[in-house]
Amino acid sequence: MKSLNIKLLNANKSKYLIYLSLVLIAISWFVFTHITTFKNGDDFAYMHFSYDSSKRIESLIDIIYSQFRQYFFWGGRTIINATAQFFYMHDKIYFDIFNSMIFTGTIYLIYSFKLTKENNLLLLLFIFLSFWFFCGDLYRVFIWESASFNYGWPAFFSLLFFKLFFSLHDDNMIINNFLICILFLLFSFIVGWGHEAISPVVFLSITLYFCYAIKNKIEISKFKIFGAIGFTLGLCFLLFAPGNFVRYNLEKNLFIPFDFFPFSRYLFALFRNGYFLLYFTMPVFIVMVLVIMHSIKNCNNTLDITYKLKLMYCLFLLLFSSFFTFVILSYATSIIITPLIIMLIIIERYLDYTLIDKYIEYFFVAIMLLLLLYILQGTATVYYVIVKGKIIEHGFKLVS
Repeated sequence: MKSLNIKLLNANKSKYLIYLSLVLIAISWFVFTHITTFKNGDDFAYMHFSYDSSKRIESLIDIIYSQFRQYFFWGGRTIINATAQFFYMHDKIYFDIFNSMIFTGTIYLIYSFKLTKENNLLLLLFIFLSFWFFCGDLYRVFIWESASFNYGWPAFFSLLFFKLFFSLHDDNMIINNFLICILFLLFSFIVGWGHEAISPVVFLSITLYFCYAIKNKIEISKFKIFGAIGFTLGLCFLLFAPGNFVRYNLEKNLFIPFDFFPFSRYLFALFRNGYFLLYFTMPVFIVMVLVIMHSIKNCNNTLDITYKLKLMYCLFLLLFSSFFTFVILSYATSIIITPLIIMLIIIERYLDYTLIDKYIEYFFVAIMLLLLLYILQGTATVYYVIVKGKIIEHGFKLVS
């Protein structure tokens, strides 16, 4: 039994198994994406001019004209829409490749926030399986082409920004280079101009950091300042687009109770979306609570203020991200990805890794059972799509 535990521990810390797992995840996601050829109204809308559904997008100039019009008459997701229209000009195989890389990159970025530098295969698989089982409408977030640009891709680039902003050391001379700062400002501007239910959460994390740094007289690097400026400008372009207000007024008229009771829409969304959030993420939420409780219990009596502040910081971001899930009337199962990512990061940061080593065989069996279930579900999905001619609908529901 002891020799088996040693083998499991070695396997869990093997970097080669980490790389192999990432490759297999990318391949499986390429397959899921590639077999999804069904297109609906949203796909065709991205393929054509926003103001002329009969004219196909064929060049970068067409994209600029189309998005200029859309920015003033429909919505502010210009970067997202432009990216989608660019890919729709080319064969879908390019999206299939990039989307599998984006999904795998999202899994790895979340994994990279782990507290220790040691490899942990079970933790990586737990993150991946949490996406599969508890992400709500994973099909809409990371498989269906037009929706992936709106949810999965902004989540990936927001995580990448978050990683660069908080993980690079301020005393690094390279990141304080003026050219590097300008490039980061441009990157941050594009990322901030993403999705209105994702970018504000990242903006809040930046704001809390600056408040803490200023209060404690911590020097802030030029890299972070440029990044914050770029992200804030991008967020402003996203939220204050004239088209957002046009769309709001049009959608408002679709809900009859709105004129009589203005908050009826949000009350409806609160109860419906709250149910979705609890229904899909409750297992991960329970794990997060247990991890936090165990972490606090096993800390020494001199629990430092930094530990408490970081925990409060993460929990506040989780609450703030859940707020957007509550108030969005449509596609709430897609926005679940934001609070889910924060939960997974909290689990990583406060997990007692010695606990995994101590009970490695139990954790290994649990993860392998979930992995087996994923393989069975994934194989059945591919079979029914290719052989039976069915299509994947929201939430991996197979329909004719």
